[in-house]
Amino acid sequence: SEEEAPGPDVHYNLEGKLRFIQKHIFDLGMCFDKRKKVPWVLHVCSVPCKVPQYYLAGCCFPCCVSFNHREVLLNGRMYEEYMCCQGAYGKCYCNPCTRKIPHCCLIAEVICCTGCSIAGNRKYMNEKYMTEDSITEKIVLIAAAVLSFLGFFGAILGCWVNGVLNGQQEEHLAETEKQSTLRPFTRWKPTGENDLWQLWKCEPCCGKPCNVAD
Repeated sequence: SEEEAPGPDVHYNLEGKLRFIQKHIFDLGMCFDKRKKVPWVLHVCSVPCKVPQYYLAGCCFPCCVSFNHREVLLNGRMYEEYMCCQGAYGKCYCNPCTRKIPHCCLIAEVICCTGCSIAGNRKYMNEKYMTEDSITEKIVLIAAAVLSFLGFFGAILGCWVNGVLNGQQEEHLAETEKQSTLRPFTRWKPTGENDLWQLWKCEPCCGKPCNVAD
């Protein structure tokens, strides 16, 4: 059954050369992953209209958003689990050196190949949250990777592509984890969140509200 289908932790129960490829060279999940998947919380085409704040952040600051997503997804396991583009385009290169300076390598990754970096985050989220890309999303994802290497012209077109992908992934994280990764304030009270502009709600380490508006 789909619920009992093997996952990447056991290399999809592959054997021989296929197992070696899955373990050391390239993820073969697109061919052998039979587990039940769910769609993303928000379709990629509806991102600009339904979550414009995430879309604009992903569009105007794609490198920063992609970097932040990877740090949040790996959650303190950068030295153990970081890979270039998180293995979306292969597992067999640059691991020994990147594991020693993962944060520096991630900075280079999001700047030099932003679209591929976003795809790496997406691959990790597909595994963690059991999401599945639609045909439209796969096309947009391929476009993001290609546009990363087309210079200034590609960067202009890539703004929309990076924006919708980053925005969709941020919305999924926000809905699943119950808090946006882009908001520097955490949920202190069950009655609501502290919005970025509501400085009078600031609550420092001492636990007492600042009340700067009083």
